[in-house]
Amino acid sequence: MGKPPPARYVVPPALALVAACLTGCSVGRVQVLPLLRSDIQKREPLIGSIDPHEGWYWQSEKGTLHIVLARRGHSLIDKNLDFTWIMSLVLEDMPAGRERLYRVTPRTLRLCQSHAGDHRRAKSTSGVVVIERLAGGRLKGRFHILVRQQQFTVLGGWGPSLYRAPTSIMIGDFVVARGRTPGERLFKETEADGFDRVADEIALTQPFRRVLVPATSTAPH
Repeated sequence: MGKPPPARYVVPPALALVAACLTGCSVGRVQVLPLLRSDIQKREPLIGSIDPHEGWYWQSEKGTLHIVLARRGHSLIDKNLDFTWIMSLVLEDMPAGRERLYRVTPRTLRLCQSHAGDHRRAKSTSGVVVIERLAGGRLKGRFHILVRQQQFTVLGGWGPSLYRAPTSIMIGDFVVARGRTPGERLFKETEADGFDRVADEIALTQPFRRVLVPATSTAPH
């Protein structure tokens, strides 16, 4: 077998932005840096970045704070070159005061990206998020999060397994407005195809192995 291609982080390649007609004002900036690299392509930026142009927050019935950032691009040449990038956060609840620090867990972040047949997704492992209340009911956020990424292939589906997936560092800031209806539509996309926030702790750990000792064995049980 040949050498496997190097892992790529979940940000659009430069050509994606050239091919797409992206509109809307930025609500923040997200930067991504692979924790480890096996290669650096000639035109690959050392640090990837994207400026989301849509951002919403709302509280669920359980009181948890949901935040969504998104950027979509529509190609003028071919709709198959359309670009979609969506990130969702689920935090414990709204800040009680002016500002609050949240510890990131595997259920905190989901991210999905699609462009020209290339589909990727990522979820958090650890990190921190700070949310600040602003005037006008808006929220300002800053974050530093470790994520693990999967890529979709026709033959293999989503892979590799999360405990073996490449790790990247995501940092960024944003300002979002209250908006449950548009936010929930985007939120669902980040949890599609079995990527919901159930049993995340199990998915991000090494598989458990049991050694079974036959009942007739003299080995201690």
